[in-house]
Amino acid sequence: MFDVELAFEDVEISSILKEDFAMVQNWMGEQIRKTTEAVWTNIEELGDRFLEYYMSENEIFLKIKKEDKLIGVFKGRVEFKNPNEVIIWCFVIDCNLRGQGLGSKILKELIKYFEINYDIYSFSTGIVAGSNSAVQFWKKNNFLLHRVSKSFFNVEGEEKDMLLYKFNENIRVV
Repeated sequence: MFDVELAFEDVEISSILKEDFAMVQNWMGEQIRKTTEAVWTNIEELGDRFLEYYMSENEIFLKIKKEDKLIGVFKGRVEFKNPNEVIIWCFVIDCNLRGQGLGSKILKELIKYFEINYDIYSFSTGIVAGSNSAVQFWKKNNFLLHRVSKSFFNVEGEEKDMLLYKFNENIRVV
């Protein structure tokens, strides 16, 4: 588990602990039920993903709270190589708060956190093809399409491509 503690304005971002898991699982289930786009995670496998994170020193799984209410989650992995990189597997903001710039602000603060504290300037994410609002979000935040992996995901029995986006490292957040 890669521990992260970050606060700005009225937002607190911290590592998910064992006692947080049921709350996070319930919240993510609600978000999946509310979305109309391609499903971005399998709620049944969330327990396995939590154990992977909890047992690995490079895994990131964060709860995002605003005014002490869970409003998002961020899951990823830190790869220490040349260059060091953060791979973002899942970044979800409450459906009711989307389109207000909060997700972009949180992402920028997280990128800045990793740049300042760990000299990490490379960030990437994989998106299920067909997630149009996700594509718009990442493009708006200086992520560029890097590669397409054909038939990477299986969403309810249908094969879907993964769109790999990389942060445009020439545009600094700090």
